[in-house]
Amino acid sequence: MVRPMFVLVQQFLAQESIRMNYEKELSEINNLLNSGQIDLAEDNLNQLISKNPDDFSLENYYGVFLLFNKKPEEAIKKFKKSISIKRDFFDSHYNLAECFVYLEKYSEALSELILCKEIQPKNSLVFFNLGTIYYIIKNYEKAEFYFKISLELDNNNNHFKNALGRVLIELKKYDQAITLFNDVLKLEKDNIASYFNLALTYHLKKNYITAIFFYEQLLNLDKKIENAYINLSICYNKIKKYSSALKISARGLEVFKSPLLKMAHGKNLFNFGNIDEGTILLKDAMNSSNLNSADKLEAAQSLLFRSNYCDNSLINNDYLHLASEFEKIYSKHNNVLEYNFNLIKNNKIKIGFVSADLREHAVGYQILNVLRELYSLNNFILYAYYNNEEEDIITREFKKNFHYWRNIFSIKTDIEIVNQIRKDEITILVDLSGYTTGNKIGVFIHRGAPIQISWCGYLNTTGLKNMDYVIADTNVLLKKEQSFYTEKIISLPNIWTNLSDFGYLKDIYISKQVPLIRNKYITFGSFNNIRKLNHKVISLWSKILKKIFNSKIILQSPEFSDEELRQIFLNLFLKEGVLSKQITFLGFLDRKSLLEKYNDIDIALDPFPYNGGTTSLEASWMCVPILAKRGNTFLSRCGESININLGLKDWIFNDEAECIDKAIKFSSDRSYLQSIKDYLIKIKYKNNLFNSKLFAQNISEVFTKLVRGYN
Repeated sequence: MVRPMFVLVQQFLAQESIRMNYEKELSEINNLLNSGQIDLAEDNLNQLISKNPDDFSLENYYGVFLLFNKKPEEAIKKFKKSISIKRDFFDSHYNLAECFVYLEKYSEALSELILCKEIQPKNSLVFFNLGTIYYIIKNYEKAEFYFKISLELDNNNNHFKNALGRVLIELKKYDQAITLFNDVLKLEKDNIASYFNLALTYHLKKNYITAIFFYEQLLNLDKKIENAYINLSICYNKIKKYSSALKISARGLEVFKSPLLKMAHGKNLFNFGNIDEGTILLKDAMNSSNLNSADKLEAAQSLLFRSNYCDNSLINNDYLHLASEFEKIYSKHNNVLEYNFNLIKNNKIKIGFVSADLREHAVGYQILNVLRELYSLNNFILYAYYNNEEEDIITREFKKNFHYWRNIFSIKTDIEIVNQIRKDEITILVDLSGYTTGNKIGVFIHRGAPIQISWCGYLNTTGLKNMDYVIADTNVLLKKEQSFYTEKIISLPNIWTNLSDFGYLKDIYISKQVPLIRNKYITFGSFNNIRKLNHKVISLWSKILKKIFNSKIILQSPEFSDEELRQIFLNLFLKEGVLSKQITFLGFLDRKSLLEKYNDIDIALDPFPYNGGTTSLEASWMCVPILAKRGNTFLSRCGESININLGLKDWIFNDEAECIDKAIKFSSDRSYLQSIKDYLIKIKYKNNLFNSKLFAQNISEVFTKLVRGYN
């Protein structure tokens, strides 16, 4: 989340118009205030006013006194009394506006400032503060209008330029904003606000390298800007410099022991398999009383998602408790809509899919062909609710296979999205994200449709009351585990998902010979997300590499493009006694190169407790067998289900000892490994993993049955 640093605005309090003959009395009152004798100061002020009951400036002064002592309601009465004595007294109208801003009564504040504008039509601060209020209420067009007038009246005011630039950022007029901020730095080379605003502008433009430069410059000028550490960490993550992100969040945490930096650093620790410490920091952040509800929501979502990487989180009920807390926080932060659906059972069922991942993404790779098949059926009308501004070649393919495509990325609130979904009269709403990046889980809390289903993008319970079903299969979820799920479990007969053939997959070269034969050594591999490579996984894989002479492992993940991160992971293996020559790290690869890299692997190793999903499907497509652990939750049984569907039950292990034994046994028998390769090539096009037509038939039957059985 990009966190703006709010531009400090000048106080509305104008220079007091106090007559010179009160100088002695007011000096005494100020001395009492400075010494903390507030009550005595107020008594003296009341005495002064009782002697001069018709002095509007004294009533105004009393209002300022009350406002500074955080009594805005009482201050309002004094300012209004001052105005009743002198209707066009600028200072009281100006200060009255400040009271209304303090109370978040912005329409009343605007009315007072409009009167100020009529009294002093050339006062730049009046226009500036009009712009500030419109900025606060997110009317950025009007904010821009008034900030521009304030600059016309005072064109050298750097504070005004920064404020206008921030509005231009909100309006996505990035180049204009950059020009303004650079103008400020020409006049004031160390202007902190302009450095931050320049960094933020480049950050939002996704020019992360330049943003990093300005954030670093900013922190050189002032090390006590919390948002700079947070945003700089985000930028380093965006360019996959994960070690730098970790370092900057650690630096920030040394300066600020704040929940926001605990949250940032906790997330970064997960990238390095440091699950325990990351979890502690995220929990501390979420439970902090200094965190607002929006940030508490972010912390809870981060914890929920990252709980998937922890052992037994679901079974110990920690996860379900956290999901319940998340729902409570969300409900406090949002006015959850009422619902009362009368389901009209038409000939065609309207199905909506909510996702940020209808693109080159694990979810997109899995479901495109299934959507194609569903689209071709005559009994469904498909709606996409796509929460992403980026579109690619796969997005364009998805668009062809929906009857209606709605991009919801620019819609500001969940309620607006829910209203659109209800207006579309969606019968079944499918969530493809859970708590992953770009999710719209709030739409499901509001209940956008009478039947709501979690599928494919999140292999766990959402823990939400209004999520009705989760789609699984008979291998990944057992009936006895229903108590761990708020959703009812729908078990498909074969596999919970599918791998789509995008046409070019058929042109991918698959070696018919296992690499062991040509290399004379066994090669293991894992192309999984680095967050899945926790310390237990690395420890087990290291034992395999030490037990098998001359064995090697290839690890691929886009994150390994970061040289420092590669070194950190290499050190984890070296500490386990593995030789550096046994490990090859590969960074980002295009999809074709990635898939063809499986031709260099004899055996794929599946991480745990968070198994590979799309990665394991791709290994199977490339006819590479997977050594997978038998798990106890949905996401820890994915490898098991894939192997069962492949007819490779013997490639499932229960514990560390069995894994090592099987790795040694399989790798020592070339003819056996070659026979497995031959078998996978032979059954490839007959397998459930890649049969989108059968999968669509199974899931369409589920959708139809749910609608028929809806009460």
